[in-house]
Order: sequence, then structure tokens, then C-alpha cells
Amino acid sequence: MHLPKIDYNHFIELLSPQTTPEISILMPLYNQKEYIESSISSVLAQRGICAEIIISDDASKDGTFEEALRVISKWLEKHECGHKIVVRRGKQRLWRDHLPLLVDNACCDLVCQSHGDDISATDRCLKLFCVFKAEPLISLVGSESSSFISSQKQGWGIRATDGCENLYQYTYNEIIDGQYCLIGAFLAWRKSAVNYFARLDSQFSAVAHDRILAFRSSLTGKVMLLQSPLVKKRKHLFQSRNWLFHEPYKHCSFGSSLERISVLWAMKRDLYKAADLGLISLEKKNMLEGEINKRLDVFQQSLIESYRIYTHDRKHIAWVDDDTIQSMNINFIDKIKLYVEKIIKMTLTKRQASVFLNFIRGFTAKWRRIKEHC
Repeated sequence: MHLPKIDYNHFIELLSPQTTPEISILMPLYNQKEYIESSISSVLAQRGICAEIIISDDASKDGTFEEALRVISKWLEKHECGHKIVVRRGKQRLWRDHLPLLVDNACCDLVCQSHGDDISATDRCLKLFCVFKAEPLISLVGSESSSFISSQKQGWGIRATDGCENLYQYTYNEIIDGQYCLIGAFLAWRKSAVNYFARLDSQFSAVAHDRILAFRSSLTGKVMLLQSPLVKKRKHLFQSRNWLFHEPYKHCSFGSSLERISVLWAMKRDLYKAADLGLISLEKKNMLEGEINKRLDVFQQSLIESYRIYTHDRKHIAWVDDDTIQSMNINFIDKIKLYVEKIIKMTLTKRQASVFLNFIRGFTAKWRRIKEHC
């Protein structure tokens, strides 16, 4: 297949279908050359429905985009394809703004994600479409998944298990706390169900985006779990993780508490918006606000206590010990400082914020003094 010239930052349509697409599959890529052949092939092989497939590379440095074009060309030479295929090659890294850009440019109201290192069942889009068509009040659906190790050989033609499939409706508490199946690789949602709210932006991590999206969907309709494994999740050393600062210091209680606080405050903002628009009753608004406030109290206290060390007379002297400080780099420290200042000004009282900001500045100054003498 002859492919046209692909200009940077443009959405280029490689193939036009004879029928109108009914679901958009969004595949954001970044440095996944090793994995994308099976992933792209699995979405090109979707059957029983016409889909718009948007494959977008976020300025990869390992030849991911060129490999994606090769996979598409190879596929189209061997198979008939009734889907709309759109590609984009990014020039500058968008990070967390990448997926929102693809959502903005999707032609269908119903959208789903497909990561470049995972594999979709060949009837995934059809099953998702049938669920939304059967129940107009559903705003978002997560699906179950299975996992495989990257070194294992996996064909792209994976089918979801046959038999009776059940739908489970998530409770508000489960959505606020963030259930495993409510993450990007497994999500499908109606854009029209969440267009009342502000566009998701890069101040939130990818995992935060998922939690906020699920909560918004619960304010406008039902959030369901399709109890069928429609995605095979690849396990490998370089897969995307919950990196709050895009640094290798993940899963620490400090960073986790920061992220949860930011997500909960975003939920409160959307809750007030939904109440103002009459999407939810005052009773439900008050109930959800109470649940969010309970969690805010927990994570704010966790934030304050994280990495505290004391002298023998219980005076607070620093968040971390000198050895830990020495292992940190300047970019990580600066990112923490800027992010924390923003969060605590939003979540703590004026007096608490003043004390806490002094802790931050003392911590940063101490780190710099130690580094200067190393």
C-alpha cells in the first residue's frame, strides 16, 4: 500500500470506510516499537462494526511511528479492512495532553482506548457498542482483562470468552476510590455524557484522568463493568506506571497522597458543576460531598505525616533524612515544591498552609546545602 506523506501534528486519513463509523478507538503511542505490531493488528482486526481507528505517536524517539506505518501497510496488503484509519505524528511531546487531543478529534460520540502495548479482543468494539446501544443511560463502561508476560508469544486474534456476560454497576464509593477496571486501557465512554465539564488537562496524571472521567460519568449516567475480558494487558519493564512527577520515585506515600488530593478536589469541582446544572439532586450532591471530604481528611493528614522525622523531644525537623535527600535530584525536588505549594494552598487552611510552606522551603534549602557540600 502506498502511504501519503505524513506531516507533523496533522491527523491524516489513510483509509475511508464505506459506512459511517460507530465507535472511535484511540491509540496513543510513545516509544513502543517493540510491542505495537500485535496491538495495532488487534484493533485493525475488529469485526462486526465499523470503527474509526486513530493511531497517534507522541514524538517517540525509537522509530515507533515508522513501525506503526509498516504494520498498517502490511496488514492492509493481506486483509480487507472496513474501518476508518487515521494517523498522527507528533513533533513535540504532549505527555498527558495527548489523549485529550485524540478525544477532541474523534468523529464518534462513543470512544474507547487501546494502548500500544496491549491487545484487544477482535470483538471488543462490537460488544462495547452493543452494551451502550442496549442501555442509553450508561455513560462509561470498564471491561475486565487478562495479563501476559511480554516475552510470551501472543497472537492478535484474541476472542473474548463466550457465554453469558453480566453487567455490574459501580457504586459511587467504588468510583471515588478508583477501581482497577476503571483505568484507561479498559474504558469506553460517551463524549456527550461528559461534555458538561472542563477539558481534562496536564495538571493531572494519566491515572487521575481516569478517575475524574469515571466520576464525571457517574454524575450524568451509569458507570458499568462488562464482566468479559476484552483486553490482554501486557506486563513488561517499561510499561506506563502511575508516575506523579515522571520520575523513578513512584508509589511513595507522599506522591500518592498528593495525587489523591488533587483528584478529590477535581471531583468536588465537577460535583458543584453538576449540581448547578441540575444533573444531580441536592441530596445526592450533599451525600457525595461528604464522602469526598472524608477522603480528603485522610489524605491531607497522610500528606502532612509523610516522611516526618523527629528529634527526641518530638520537634519536627525535616520530611526526610539526609541520605534520602542526597539520593534525590534537583528536578524532582523542584517539581515537588511547585506541586505541593499549589495543592496545599487549595486544601489547607491559611494557618496550616503557612506552616506547611515553611516546611517545604526549609526542606528544599536543606537539600541544596547538603548537595553543595558533597
